[in-house]
Amino acid sequence: MRNKRASSQASWSILAGSVADARVEAYKLRIAVNQMVDALRESPAIEEVHRLCGDSFLTIPDTLANIERNLDKTNYALITMGADFYRQRLPHSDRETVDIAAKFNPAPEAARNINSEVRVAGASGAVYMEISDAISEALESGQRVVKITRSQVTPLVYDVLLSHVEDGLVVDFGRYLQITQKGIEAFLLS
Repeated sequence: MRNKRASSQASWSILAGSVADARVEAYKLRIAVNQMVDALRESPAIEEVHRLCGDSFLTIPDTLANIERNLDKTNYALITMGADFYRQRLPHSDRETVDIAAKFNPAPEAARNINSEVRVAGASGAVYMEISDAISEALESGQRVVKITRSQVTPLVYDVLLSHVEDGLVVDFGRYLQITQKGIEAFLLS
């Protein structure tokens, strides 16, 4: 029984390490793509490049964003599943130090940071980044229900939010929109 548990812990560690390594590689790829796009924007041949591979300029950043999001989700799941294991391994004094540090120094603006790099390059990235920023600000300020008024976002963003009423991500209350729990998850993880 002990060997099986040790093997499980080793497997978990290998998975966690591999996901972290893959996330670093995805980050390197994002930097390379951003540099390439920036260099091409300054090129006199930009129109020809857009004609030949314009779809790739829109697809690569969005696909990379999906890869990063899935790696982050997997890493978070592994961290959550492994928390008890590591907590048990630490001596009481170390455990207390970590608990106090985590309690008084929570992760900074996690939801906003996840989406800030990811969406900038995509065609609709600015719209969805503004949506995720508005949701993040509401959650960070302690609101239990996320309400968004027309004055909080641009007209385009408000219209995009309205387009998600039928799929249950948003509820229209006339004077404001309420983002459902399903909507919060969809907008912050998309």
